[in-house]
Amino acid sequence: MPRCLVSLFSAWLWLAFCVPAILSANQNSPSWKDAVAALQRACLDCHIKTSPEAELDLSSFADEAAALKNYRVWEKVQRVVANGEMPPKSAEQISAEDQQRLLGWIDNALDRIAHANAGDPGRVTLRRLTNTEYDNSLRDLTGMDLGLAKAFVKDNGGGEGFTNTGDVLFVSPEQLEKYLRAARDVASRASVLPGSGIQFRTEPVGLRSPASVATELNARVRSWYYDRLSPLLPEGRDDLRIEEYLLACWRHHHGQGELGELAKASGLEPAFLAHWWTLLQKDTKNLFLRRIREPWQQLPGPENEVGAKRQCATIAEEMKLWMGEHLDANKAVRTSPDDAFFLCVTDVGDGDRGDVVHWLKAEVYLGEDRKHPQPLFAYVAARITALEKQLASGEKNASALRQQLDDLRAVDKLRSQQVEGTTAPDDGFTVRAPSIVKLVLPAEVGLLRASSKLDVEHPDAKLASIQTKVFCGKSPPVLPSVLPGVKIQALDKSETWANFQRAIKAFHAVFPGSRSGRMDEAGSNLREGRAPLGVYFLTPDELAERLPAHERHIPRQIANDMRLFQLQTQNLLRADKVKQWDDLVVGHLAEFAARATRRPLTDQQTQHLQERYLRALEQTENREEAAREVIARTLFSAQFLFKTEPPRSAEAVSPLDSYELAARLSYFLWASIPDQQLTSAAADGSLLEPDVLKQQVKRMLANPKSAALGSEFFGQWLGFRDFQQFGVIDRKLFPEFDDELRIAMHDEVNRFFTELVASDAAITDILHSDYTFLNHKLARHYGVTNFQLEADEAGFVRHPIGAPRGGILGMGAILASTAFPDRASPVRRGNWIVKTVLGIETPPAPADVPELTDDGLAGKLSLRDRLEKHRGAEACRGCHSRIDPPGFALQNFDAIGRWSDVDESGRQIDAKAVLANGKEFTGSEGLKKYLADMRPLFIRQFSRKLLGYALGREVVISDRPLLAQLEKELPDSDYRFSVAVEKIVLSPQFLNRRNRD
Repeated sequence: MPRCLVSLFSAWLWLAFCVPAILSANQNSPSWKDAVAALQRACLDCHIKTSPEAELDLSSFADEAAALKNYRVWEKVQRVVANGEMPPKSAEQISAEDQQRLLGWIDNALDRIAHANAGDPGRVTLRRLTNTEYDNSLRDLTGMDLGLAKAFVKDNGGGEGFTNTGDVLFVSPEQLEKYLRAARDVASRASVLPGSGIQFRTEPVGLRSPASVATELNARVRSWYYDRLSPLLPEGRDDLRIEEYLLACWRHHHGQGELGELAKASGLEPAFLAHWWTLLQKDTKNLFLRRIREPWQQLPGPENEVGAKRQCATIAEEMKLWMGEHLDANKAVRTSPDDAFFLCVTDVGDGDRGDVVHWLKAEVYLGEDRKHPQPLFAYVAARITALEKQLASGEKNASALRQQLDDLRAVDKLRSQQVEGTTAPDDGFTVRAPSIVKLVLPAEVGLLRASSKLDVEHPDAKLASIQTKVFCGKSPPVLPSVLPGVKIQALDKSETWANFQRAIKAFHAVFPGSRSGRMDEAGSNLREGRAPLGVYFLTPDELAERLPAHERHIPRQIANDMRLFQLQTQNLLRADKVKQWDDLVVGHLAEFAARATRRPLTDQQTQHLQERYLRALEQTENREEAAREVIARTLFSAQFLFKTEPPRSAEAVSPLDSYELAARLSYFLWASIPDQQLTSAAADGSLLEPDVLKQQVKRMLANPKSAALGSEFFGQWLGFRDFQQFGVIDRKLFPEFDDELRIAMHDEVNRFFTELVASDAAITDILHSDYTFLNHKLARHYGVTNFQLEADEAGFVRHPIGAPRGGILGMGAILASTAFPDRASPVRRGNWIVKTVLGIETPPAPADVPELTDDGLAGKLSLRDRLEKHRGAEACRGCHSRIDPPGFALQNFDAIGRWSDVDESGRQIDAKAVLANGKEFTGSEGLKKYLADMRPLFIRQFSRKLLGYALGREVVISDRPLLAQLEKELPDSDYRFSVAVEKIVLSPQFLNRRNRD
């Protein structure tokens, strides 16, 4: 072991590694008596009771026990003596032997204290939420990032340098007023409904009447259902798979499988198949639904599946015709010269009473012409005249001409044909249903169009119902009682007409013709809680089964809202429904309060909340306003604003209960409230089991909310948290440092640490990563030539990065925040590396140290020469010999993080670093290699900082064993971040609280 501390860095290594090892192995460690003798020779000339230097009296301790009551004194003595800061250079120096005795006793004594008190949770002051925790908690309570804490007093750091230290989280009257205003602001954005509960909006909701709420609710619910139903309902008619559903029902009817099995085998929706089966079993008088059920019932037996498939296809085709727009049944196109035209009328299967039809406005189109129609009877008359002339002239094909003439005369005879008791229309004729009139026309006729009209003057017209259609073919069609897809004509406003309207409307309700129609019908069933029709819908329970777990309760909530508001708008809200309404609202308020206060309410607390709501209701006479008052009071309560862990035992130390542990864990990893999964683990007590706790840690670190560790823990430790508001750089000298670049630098370092946490990367990546996160702006600033994003791409990507960058030492946010406004600063950067990164305490500069002036920068002396001159002063040499060398290694990076080979004055940059022990390295790569050698100090600093952040207090002597375990286990686990987190979370310090000092 070294006999004296020759240099600063050798002293660091000796203190970090040699002393503990030697003392643990040496059973004859220096005693208190040895330490007192060393103190008398080296220290007590100044640090005596009468006039102690620095108010540090080392002479008044009666014995070792008295000395160790204030162990922090000895931690300080250990540091300054080991670092060579004491005795001062102007005084007689301590001998190597006395230094060894004093430091040996201190380390042994501190080690004994540490192990005797190992795992002590320490004193954690009852504290309020930090501003970040406040905003994050509101974000997770409301679903909105409101940023209200921007108006609060800025938090200060304490303990290990973090804002979550209770000792510095004061609450002033001004802060309380701001908390109250913020609570009312949040509450004003709350929509509170008996079913849907509490939902927050970006703007204040205001006082709403029941009617306005009902209207808004209907629109919002419709939109919600559309979003959820859209991927679940068939899109086009082919997606309805009618034939397949009919066939599956047929198979079930014949015992070939249960509905669920058949649906799975055929890839059908089980709910839709069950609805199809119900429909086919239900007797109905509806004309259109009967035309599904009755043909399905007439399907052949299981021995003729081919025939069953064919008939199912026929039923499906007819259904699709009724589901769409009515067919254009008034025309027919000839496809063969031998085809005849047929004017057909059906009686719709309900008898022919009153079923008298006028055919009128018949027109023909010749060949392919579709623009120049000719009236049928005028065309026929002209063709008859022409044929008669041809026959009179002795044409050779007289037989064929005579047949054409006979066919045309048969058509001509129809003109003015009438049914008894009716009058035929001009240039038309009248028939009674059912009827098929054959028209044989010359081959030149390519299309026949004819209109039809029910005879409304007929005495029985009010009982009439008919369909008409023009066919073309070689033989008359076989007319069904009902023509699929063809409009049914009946006397307007008659009972027959009304019956058909009701029937087709009911059919369309069961089988909407479009996807939007199916969405409307299914959504209406759900919103209004009515008995559903048809097959392509989901009941609230069926929909809930297909929703994510966190949304499965919503359909029932919506049903409650719709029912209660409908009753209220109709003035039908009875006392029992009023009570139901209030009970539902109180339930939502209690649930909100439990989430906000991080633990379930007791019965007494729930009753108190209910009384508060009812009192507010008496004053406001508006249930939503009364609920908002309770929300505001909840957010202004101490249980929300403070992290409360009250003593629960007379013992000095007691374990946290599961809810306290959940809150401590969530504020450590997320800086926010526990989520539902963590709360559930607290509720059933499983969170107190180590394996479950480990699982939660793993899950939470992978959650996007763990980005809070990047900004809050790493950001505060390494000093980049507030870089987005960084405004130190002189923009006249560095116009490139605009807002876009500053934000890009901030995003780079934040994304880096977010990724490190979420991917459970090695913490050594902090200094030595070969990747970073760039957008085009930052890549150009860094001179990255192989950047792969397009020039107009705004997003960031993880991108390889090589020398001279890599790790935080090459990131703009770090380099700029450790620079002067007008130039790079090796002093600031070196001090940041030594103190912040490696955890080596550096004393503040003495008051009489002359400042390094900035004049003559472009003169004869370089910055390095001027710093050498500055630290030539005795008062400066001690510090600058420690902090300047690492800073010089980064000198190629200018004040805004650009790489340069020359300084601001055009001089060639010398990035060589020479340590006090004579060791040299050059540039950022040399510095990173050196820091790799100093990795144990970096790991110790990281561990100390993470523990202090997790516990919200300063690290104390009883934490030394835990820190030693971290320093040992991290290298064994490839330095993975989660290992450190898990070790801390499972420690007695984290799992317990101290009830008294």
